[in-house]
Amino acid sequence: MTDGLDARNVEFRAGPAHILRGADLRAGTGTTIALLGPSGCGKTTLLRVIAGLERLSAGQILFDGEDVGGIPPHRRGFGLMFQEHALFPHMDVERNVDFGLRRLGWAAERRDRRVGELLETVGLGGFGKRTLEGLSGGERQRVALARALAPEPRLLMLDEPLGSLDRGLREHLVVEIREILRHLAIPAIYVTHDQFEAFTVANELAIMRDGRVVRVGAPGDVHGQPGTEFVARFLGMDNIVDGVRDREGMIATSAGVFGPVAGPPGAVRLLLRTEGSAVVEADGPNVVRGLVVARVFLGGLTRLVIDTTAGRLEFPMQTAPAGMAEGDEIRVRVEKVQPLISEPAEPLSK
Repeated sequence: MTDGLDARNVEFRAGPAHILRGADLRAGTGTTIALLGPSGCGKTTLLRVIAGLERLSAGQILFDGEDVGGIPPHRRGFGLMFQEHALFPHMDVERNVDFGLRRLGWAAERRDRRVGELLETVGLGGFGKRTLEGLSGGERQRVALARALAPEPRLLMLDEPLGSLDRGLREHLVVEIREILRHLAIPAIYVTHDQFEAFTVANELAIMRDGRVVRVGAPGDVHGQPGTEFVARFLGMDNIVDGVRDREGMIATSAGVFGPVAGPPGAVRLLLRTEGSAVVEADGPNVVRGLVVARVFLGGLTRLVIDTTAGRLEFPMQTAPAGMAEGDEIRVRVEKVQPLISEPAEPLSK
């Protein structure tokens, strides 16, 4: 029996639209899984189906081995936190947090104890009697998180919880949310379009495309081995070229010759990774030659945009050569290359 969430082959149709197409998602005890993907891929729909807010068309939603597909949302024991946190403006912080507990019939003493514990957990100790009007956006998000956690959910689901906040506050709060989730040690699903949030909060990533989960793994594993062209490009790795691999594993492309890379001879879609790349003086294997199109300062990095015979390639570098200007010829040595699987996209409606 699998502990935690086990969503199997989940299908969801809305009229003619086929939104989820056999999506699988698992989150065991202590796992925070970030659900990532482009707009329209089905992230929020999958979350809503798991929560019971949408009725699945096929497949199963299991929790601790029990099929919960026919159980109403309020009886699944799942907590939800959305970007539009929908707090009650006429209630103080304390009343907002214990709203669900009162509906569940918890005794007053137990409610008070639980609310006090949660406000301390989310960094709002002593805020119980404050009105929402006097709270910042980040403080309101913490109230919403406390309310979602109040009934002691066995699974927590967060849908773009920090999407309405500015970048600096998001970066601060996502670290706090990560620590809270680690402390609670319950399964959690964190839907976001922001890769920084996903890599910060989660110990596992699930990337969606066209209603399916197409890549699952630890953040470092997914980033280090994207596997497919779609995942690589989604993660911002766009230095992808076509080539032909020979029997020695060397891959000839219009940008240069790279390798050796294990695999059979033939056509290859190749990712030129940017880690460890450096400007060099001479041509040779694993060297890209081109003209500098742009030099973009990024604080601790400088991004060099290079026009090559294979198209434009970008290389962020910590030590870009001084005096290099647009139009100058440049050679960049690539330290790591990876073959990719190229998958055709499918329309969401059929």
